[in-house]
Amino acid sequence: MSRRKYTIIVSGQRFVFTRDQLESEPGNYFATYFFGDFQEAASATTELELETEPLFFKLIQAHLRGYKVLPIENAYVPDYTSKKGALENLRRDADFFGLSRLVTLIDQEITAGSVSDSRPSSGVVGERVYQFSVRHSSQFTYQWSLTCSRDDRSTFPLLLRGPTSNIIIPVAVGVQCLFHPRYTRQ
Repeated sequence: MSRRKYTIIVSGQRFVFTRDQLESEPGNYFATYFFGDFQEAASATTELELETEPLFFKLIQAHLRGYKVLPIENAYVPDYTSKKGALENLRRDADFFGLSRLVTLIDQEITAGSVSDSRPSSGVVGERVYQFSVRHSSQFTYQWSLTCSRDDRSTFPLLLRGPTSNIIIPVAVGVQCLFHPRYTRQ
């Protein structure tokens, strides 16, 4: 049995799959791209590059691995949308990639009406938000924020690498952090 790996790069993030995972939902775009009628399949390519939301793609990867991905957890809701908007956007991606079982699950979730249209809070009492801004050039500034739950347990250094600097933040063991990088044009 071949253990060949297939990589899908989504907005710069690498997602690795096995053939079984890619074929877990018949007729989807990825299986067709790597193993079907696409020209890339004939050339035995093992990499595909896409520009879509990486947070949603993490859910797609988990779905193709056989995991339950609904209801969507707050960690998978981008800053620019609500939980309901995230679910609708995930449905669009699932439909585009031919993931019919995921589309059906999302439709059931939407029909159940349990999805809020408001922005989720982190759900963490006493969270810490670290915000940084480093001027990268005369035209761009690299900004990032790190939201961490507060915890008084022992800490470890968290290294954030920026284009022009490194920052170390003490973060408690077991604390969940969300990292939000972005470039802004001056």
